[in-house]
Amino acid sequence: MLEKFLIFYAPLLVVVLSIAVSFWLAAKDQSVEK
Repeated sequence: MLEKFLIFYAPLLVVVLSIAVSFWLAAKDQSVEK
């Protein structure tokens, strides 16, 4: 059961978490106005 979870869902979770973290970091980044 745990092996099946790790094989099928762990890569998907890693991709989703990396996308969420990248959006969070991009939102924290301040834009240059001048």
